[in-house]
Amino acid sequence: MIVQFFKTGQSCGESPVNYLLRLRDHVGELRPELPEILEGNPRLTIALINGISCQHKYASGCLAFRPGEQPSKAELSSIIEKFKSVAAPGLELDQFNSLFVLHREPPDRKIGLSGFHVHFVMPMTILAGVTANGKDLTGRRWNPHPPGKQTIEMMALFTQVANHEHGWPPVVENPLRVGVDSFWRKAGNVSNSKAAELLRQELNKGIHCEKINSRDELCTYMDQLLGLTITRTGTNYVSVKFPNTGRAVRLKGAMFESQTDYATLRSATSQSHGVDKIPPQTTSRPKPDWLA
Repeated sequence: MIVQFFKTGQSCGESPVNYLLRLRDHVGELRPELPEILEGNPRLTIALINGISCQHKYASGCLAFRPGEQPSKAELSSIIEKFKSVAAPGLELDQFNSLFVLHREPPDRKIGLSGFHVHFVMPMTILAGVTANGKDLTGRRWNPHPPGKQTIEMMALFTQVANHEHGWPPVVENPLRVGVDSFWRKAGNVSNSKAAELLRQELNKGIHCEKINSRDELCTYMDQLLGLTITRTGTNYVSVKFPNTGRAVRLKGAMFESQTDYATLRSATSQSHGVDKIPPQTTSRPKPDWLA
């Protein structure tokens, strides 16, 4: 198991909640099983998010389980409760809202077991309570995943403990893993075209180290790990929307084509100044019809 927080949180409440509950995944494929609400009230979560006036309204992400990790419903409930205590230290359960929804994945071909993600949405607002000085906390902002090294280390420790308690293998970071935090530091204040180029470079690395092995995995990687919004896909393109932007960018090239053999693509890489590169992709200028 591993915890992932997405780079989202600025849309209306309907956007993340509808994604969690809809019958199709981010690339438009029907889910193998219906989403299952494990905890929370979707309508309440939507209302709370829509009542927040700040730019960043909610945190979202998932608890991702490997196919061999098959916790019972009782074990899932325990994991969720422990996760909430880590994400909301010092807050009682009635002081914040959260929605947890189970998404199952197709069975693994080798072992026949399905993996799954427990997706969550947490509005960034305190529902009740007072400070030690008697000041009302209702409506105050809180962040279950504030930026900084301490948060990363805390979530890593929670993951290690949960895996150890259930006898699951520890999560071993691939040394060639795409630097997500580094990517967003670089892409945060640049044009769409520059951000698309930085994205292409990061995806190249992910493909080369076999973190991405198909167009579906590439879309999942951009959606779940990088927090990009995929607005449309075609046989030879993927359109994505970067945070804080109004229009999507259409990405073209071999890695974005549905029929690409990624093993062949990987073998075609060449060395340039010690950095592996896949032949350049292209991006077209934003047009209204790119928006889903």
